[in-house]
Amino acid sequence: MQTITQNASTYGFNEVEAACCGLGELRAIVPCLPFVTQCSNRTDHMFWDLYHPTEATTGIVVDTLFDGPSRYCVPINVRQLVSG
Repeated sequence: MQTITQNASTYGFNEVEAACCGLGELRAIVPCLPFVTQCSNRTDHMFWDLYHPTEATTGIVVDTLFDGPSRYCVPINVRQLVSG
């Protein structure tokens, strides 16, 4: 998550602080509720609400765990685990 936050534009994010859905400061004080307006482009945001990453963020994390280098997955990544 830190790598994504520090290199947000590389991963396609324009917003790494404010949530896509929620209320209060940075839309992260009250969680997403049925009456709350959501952001128009979820792929621009790193966080869905105060607890959860967006689908775009989750995809990056999953891809990194599955095929990632030893910097993130030690001693082996998931692909190596299932193929071994």
